Amino acid sequence: MFTSKFSTAQALKQKDISVKENENIHRKICIAKQFKILRNNDNIKCEAMLPRGPPLKKVTTLMPSSGALSATDTYLQKSMEKPIRLTKPQYLLVVLDLNGTLLYRSHGQSNAPNAPLIISRPYSYEFLQQCTEEFRVVIWSSARPANVRKMCHLILPPEIRKKIVTIWARDKFDLSDEDYNLRVVCFKRLTKLWSDNTVSMSHPEYLRGARWDQSNTILVDDSSEKARTEPFNLIQVPEFLGDPHEPGRILAKVFEYLKQASMYSNMSSYLRQKPFTLHT
Repeated sequence: MFTSKFSTAQALKQKDISVKENENIHRKICIAKQFKILRNNDNIKCEAMLPRGPPLKKVTTLMPSSGALSATDTYLQKSMEKPIRLTKPQYLLVVLDLNGTLLYRSHGQSNAPNAPLIISRPYSYEFLQQCTEEFRVVIWSSARPANVRKMCHLILPPEIRKKIVTIWARDKFDLSDEDYNLRVVCFKRLTKLWSDNTVSMSHPEYLRGARWDQSNTILVDDSSEKARTEPFNLIQVPEFLGDPHEPGRILAKVFEYLKQASMYSNMSSYLRQKPFTLHT
């Protein structure tokens, strides 16, 4: 690894790294993943994320061996209902993704001295604080459990962590042993969450028979592919690539939208008719 100072223009020219072309391994790395970026006046201090040890493998996302999933007819039919405006907000279960949504995590090699690099998204602390005060919150990531624990340790202070209903990782996707170790699409089936005892009992009116379902659950994720089974319960946000000065107050707008949506009877129909946008 080397460290040097470049102007912004010079840094942006450093876009590609070729790794052992004689082994047919050629990986294009975007600038957000290639460098650790620290702004200092008009300069950018860049630490090139060069590989150590074995060469990096080309990153390819595959479908799991079980194939792609899709929404059921029952789900789609309910999502077509007209959302009814309520007199007071309903209880919501908010399911939050980690990498690309709440934070950026570089995928450097584990033997790199400072890898992985983790940067929280602007407004993430305030967003998590507000969500845990207003809603029931679950974190669900496709990363491995050990990595999820590390990420959560960095972005969840104790006063917020104790309010999280549960934290799920890659071991909750029912992947085959082979798929678990491959870069496959992980479908976040909300029905699996709804049937979990810990999650189910988190509903404030559980003892009165109330349960979480498509009418009161929202997934916040940067990938629409992961929401294939409940596509109209998704707030899709732009992928966060580590810019600490990301414009747009994205998470603040997500919270505003959640508050607005909670005033309606059916999240799947509300989000279908009025999906989240940055101009919402």
